[in-house]
Amino acid sequence: LSGPRFTTARLKRSSACRFDHVAIKDHIVSSTPWDQATLRDLLDATSHLESVEFEVRRGGFRLPPLNTTRRLQREHILPLSDISLVESGLDPRDWVLVRSLGRPTTLLRWNSNSKNERSAAHENAS
Repeated sequence: LSGPRFTTARLKRSSACRFDHVAIKDHIVSSTPWDQATLRDLLDATSHLESVEFEVRRGGFRLPPLNTTRRLQREHILPLSDISLVESGLDPRDWVLVRSLGRPTTLLRWNSNSKNERSAAHENAS
């Protein structure tokens, strides 16, 4: 594969990129159905981890005293734990990344990601 038609590309991560490009191998699946889940379930699913930060898509958490944010620490969510995930601005299709001290990034997801749930959330968002 050498010659004038083929060139070698050397791909490397841009130093200006804000994404950390980590391969996520650890998943936590919450047993609470999406439509019944609250921020308390988010906290309970990660209670075994210390110094936790939750990250979602840009503008994902829309919580009254905090406005719109992408990242939240456990301490910020604790007083708002009775708010449902839907009211908090999350969607069943959202990936919640859990960053914890001394551990690789973890993905938190819900067991009930059925097609009907995703379409209902999409219709409600429109």
